[in-house]
Amino acid sequence: MNETLAKRYFPGQSAIGQRFRIGGPDAGPEQEREIVGVVKDAKYENLREAHRAAAYYPYLQRIQYLGDFEIRFSGDPAAAISAVRATVTQVDANLPFPTSNNGARD
Repeated sequence: MNETLAKRYFPGQSAIGQRFRIGGPDAGPEQEREIVGVVKDAKYENLREAHRAAAYYPYLQRIQYLGDFEIRFSGDPAAAISAVRATVTQVDANLPFPTSNNGARD
């Protein structure tokens, strides 16, 4: 989870090792997750937006949730794409990877 969500649910204490339920306290026990890390808040739409609470899940636990990922880089987009492609291939050579860089931006 990110810092905003951790502060909301676990003010003044560490969130790591705590448990929370996706969908709030009324969600079923199968929705309970243990917090294994807290990441810094991020901007999702623009640099002026307020911090949003966010939780992140392993892909295989919530396949419908994540369809892609983003990276932040400086320099040549082609070099960044090559590095990401090589890293993804090392993790799993069978994962699909787009052949276009239409979404790349500085």
